[in-house]
Amino acid sequence: MRTLLTFRIAALLVALWTTPAQAQHAGDMLVGSSAAGGGALVIDYDFGAKILATPNVIPGFFSTTDPGFDVVLQAGSGAFPLASGTTVTVEITAIADGAQMQIDGTTLDGVGDRAVIGTMPTIHTHPQWQLILQQGASGDFPVAFRLTADSGTYAASLTYAAIITNIEGGPATATPTPALDATTTPTPAPTATPGEGRLCGDADASGRITVTDGVNVLRAAAGLSSACTDPAPCDVDGNGAVTVTDGVNVLRAAAGLAANLQCFDLE
Repeated sequence: MRTLLTFRIAALLVALWTTPAQAQHAGDMLVGSSAAGGGALVIDYDFGAKILATPNVIPGFFSTTDPGFDVVLQAGSGAFPLASGTTVTVEITAIADGAQMQIDGTTLDGVGDRAVIGTMPTIHTHPQWQLILQQGASGDFPVAFRLTADSGTYAASLTYAAIITNIEGGPATATPTPALDATTTPTPAPTATPGEGRLCGDADASGRITVTDGVNVLRAAAGLSSACTDPAPCDVDGNGAVTVTDGVNVLRAAAGLAANLQCFDLE
């Protein structure tokens, strides 16, 4: 984990740190499982909604404590409450430069960084979703993560992709971006056959679709450097532009979920 002492001290002075709460908050990421008493960890949340980080006193520093992580209280919508005593950890699987999460003072800004979000039945914590950017920079910054449990009762969740942004406003009606659905039975992601052309969604030309490809597409959508120097395999819905929706579709494909992959300009 990178050391960001200056920003940590400033954030401590001007921001609210993660604190437990007793009641569910509207808009939180609700953590549960895909089956009663077992299955995989799942998150009930609209991942098409961007997380708005607002300016802090330090130029280029943006943060917010919403959404938090909360728990599913009653079975419904394909999610079930977790067993009491279950400890849940969040793990970063991919993250854009400049984006980070802080949980109880632990900075998560690199692949493999982990932090406990709580133990049932009192899981309710609000991370700091943060952007540390050059002054004047703006955009959308993807953070991909999964959840794991401390026992063998629950399998790890699939990868979820959240978008932190420092751009306020936007269209009155946002186009919803599909979220990864951990209740769906995964199927193998597409792979290229030797001798055939480039695979739709394979941003880094590795011959298969992975989470790394999804994050590369999300970085391209946010105007950041990425492997999408040729936009053809990254514009997976064929609308002529590389967007956040393309990135989430690639992440769905990497997880073996249904995804819209139609690269019309791919030769």
